[in-house]
Amino acid sequence: MDYKKPKINKKLTTLAFVDKDTNSLVIHVYGFDDADIAEAFAGYMLTKSGMEYKETDDLFNTIPTIH
Repeated sequence: MDYKKPKINKKLTTLAFVDKDTNSLVIHVYGFDDADIAEAFAGYMLTKSGMEYKETDDLFNTIPTIH
């Protein structure tokens, strides 16, 4: 699927946290107008960074790694 950059109407706030024990990265982005724009941004950002991304509504039926 080809993800296009969504139109974002206001400034977003981002918090990034690196867990040095597990080498994990958590990114929280706040300020989207609605869930559809947030989902579009996730797809755009993650595919642009070279990660595989698949939308899902049910986290229990996904592969063990979530990107």
